[in-house]
Amino acid sequence: MPTLPNRMPPLQSLQAFEASARHLSFSRAAEEMHLTHGAISRQVRGLEAQLGERLLARVGPRLSLTPAGRELLGRLGEPLLQLRQALQPDVPASERLELATLASFASLWLAPRLPALREALPGLQLRVETHYALSSFPPDRPRLGLRYGSGRWPGLKATALMQDRLVLLATPAALRRHGRDPAAWPASAWVRHEGTLWEDWQPQAPEPQGHRDAALVWNDAAAMVQALVATDGVGLARLSLAAGALAAKKLRLADALLAPAPMRYWLVTRPEYARHAGLKALAAQLLVMAGAWEAQWLAG
Repeated sequence: MPTLPNRMPPLQSLQAFEASARHLSFSRAAEEMHLTHGAISRQVRGLEAQLGERLLARVGPRLSLTPAGRELLGRLGEPLLQLRQALQPDVPASERLELATLASFASLWLAPRLPALREALPGLQLRVETHYALSSFPPDRPRLGLRYGSGRWPGLKATALMQDRLVLLATPAALRRHGRDPAAWPASAWVRHEGTLWEDWQPQAPEPQGHRDAALVWNDAAAMVQALVATDGVGLARLSLAAGALAAKKLRLADALLAPAPMRYWLVTRPEYARHAGLKALAAQLLVMAGAWEAQWLAG
């Protein structure tokens, strides 16, 4: 357990460590604090020297938390938050709510539910940030993350939102043209998302040659679903992103198998914000909406 010496470490050293530990990156901590990579690294080294403990293990360009670093990160979050709130007492928390998520999930799952969300939470003021990389969680901003992953992120509290499904899709025209056997579908008809693997949907069946050689490959899951519709294509996708097109009959299930996706969606925040009234209300509504979506698409 890191023990503070008689002389308190500089506040900036504690902030530099907290940001570096949260991101597991000196570069991203430097960007957040508007300092250089070298300045952040020196601040952390100075803190380690003053505490007499190794807090971050450095393996090449990567960082990992030592047991002492993990404990200190857990103890620092709330005191740093209280200090910032003491210096900004007049900023209402309700005006600073943020939601960070993947652009694909924001556009095809979250956006259609925003009218219901605003009706359930009158006066909600929300900044939605979309991204591909994992977003940061600065200690001075009440932010809720909506992440797709394992649920294990150092220094953050994660609550399971929903389990997605992988589905095999085709437009009505593609089904008429190519039938329902994916082994017979030509590569020219396939639209593939590079992060969605055949073995995650059907591990017992060999991957069709057409899927491997797909004519169109996307790194964005939402764009891939939209391309399926636009090109009269076939492909694998997450059900949460395709549900709107299925409901509108622009896409059809080419197979009845709804395979659990390899990862889940999670609600994520800093532990010290877990009791924040605004974030709790927002998270509760998102859980209700996720439950309704699962009841609609996965029941039976």
